Amino acid sequence: MTTLTANLLAFPQTDGNFGDLSVAASCAFLAGSRLAFEYRVTGRTDLLRLPPVVSPRRTEGLWRHTCFESFVAIGDAEYLEFNFSPSGEWAAYAFAGYRVAAPEPALIAPHIECAVATGGIVLTATIDAAAILAAARSRPVAMNLTAVLETQRGARGYFAAHHPAERPDFHDRRGFVLAVDTRGASS
Repeated sequence: MTTLTANLLAFPQTDGNFGDLSVAASCAFLAGSRLAFEYRVTGRTDLLRLPPVVSPRRTEGLWRHTCFESFVAIGDAEYLEFNFSPSGEWAAYAFAGYRVAAPEPALIAPHIECAVATGGIVLTATIDAAAILAAARSRPVAMNLTAVLETQRGARGYFAAHHPAERPDFHDRRGFVLAVDTRGASS
């Protein structure tokens, strides 16, 4: 199974000073129908506001603060959105088309770990991907790995593998540029 990696690009008109930060992301299907994501932020991470660690739970609005996200497209229209916070909170959404909500995916809580050190943040999240693998048997899968970083002053920076539009829009399918090979992944 191939690991997808991407250096995430700051949206050009991002407010605040994010120029000295770099964000890299990766994902890979693991044995047992699991999908693992890793996000690495390096540089002046002391300038970022991180939410306090809480008990893991599903939470809305994580994108308003520092949050790492993955958008997984299955076929031509459907896609899933996963949000992982350094706090341990998470969210998952399903869409039938561009921002057209579908029933929330049944999802076992992801396992999230976040390590913070001088000059670096590493967040890893692992989800049960059995439903993704089952749906992908006959359809292509593509992703966009993304991050929202919030400074201590409240400015937000939007990072993605690709920004296809004039405004940051992680839901824009033209940004799902990472092709996923699910062959060999167990479901």
